[in-house]
Amino acid sequence: MRLSVPQGGFVPGQTVPVEVVVSNDSGVAVEDITVKLTMVVIYYSQPPSADTNKDRFEMVLKTGGGVSTKCRKQLNFDLKVPATPPTCFNLCSIIQIGYQVEAEARVKGCHGGQSLHMPITIGSVPLTEQLQKEPRTWSEVLPPQQLDAKALILIGSEQHGEPLGIPNPWAADPSIAQPTYAAAKHISLDPQKFSKSKKKSQKKSIKGSQEKKNDAIVFLPLYGVFDLSNQVNELTLGTNELKTDGGYVNNEVEKSTWL
Repeated sequence: MRLSVPQGGFVPGQTVPVEVVVSNDSGVAVEDITVKLTMVVIYYSQPPSADTNKDRFEMVLKTGGGVSTKCRKQLNFDLKVPATPPTCFNLCSIIQIGYQVEAEARVKGCHGGQSLHMPITIGSVPLTEQLQKEPRTWSEVLPPQQLDAKALILIGSEQHGEPLGIPNPWAADPSIAQPTYAAAKHISLDPQKFSKSKKKSQKKSIKGSQEKKNDAIVFLPLYGVFDLSNQVNELTLGTNELKTDGGYVNNEVEKSTWL
């Protein structure tokens, strides 16, 4: 089984085209192919009570058809990224957020299937259609740089009315549409896991401390979602006529003993 995506970075509202190629040279048929977009969150606690906890949230799940014996098939899935926080590895010392595309081939009977996963990055602002490149300088001797004394003045002494920069990227680039904001509905608290961590922390608490009641979480942060439907999606694989919710099959893929 082979899993591939055309690029490694996406934003909420964008579609992730996933290509799965399954070569079944065995005598057992593949019942179905499942593709998921998964969010993985790792929590770190600092000393003196250092510990690690991990959560996994399924954001998008789609299921395609099976693969018969001695057959090779290519399936393509479109996974639309919902509202979600961006990938975070180095910005916070206690929380890490990662995303990955997972594909699983489930076979009939007591035989073991196969699964693959591929990490992707979820950003907060889409790239512009035309990236601006600085012109290259081919001259042998560069002119000396002039020192600007005004540039050494502290920010605090500057005029308060002068703007420091553009607050939003879509305000400077008309090709980036202004996002709408929605809650991440795939993030839900597991009651069993929460009760386990609560009992573990209570063992380390001081005797005689009064337990606090478990209040319901009512705050839901909103994340930007971009509408990229009006742009030409060159990353979509296959033809639109064969698309279904469970992927579509490319029958033109060569039938061989590729592994």
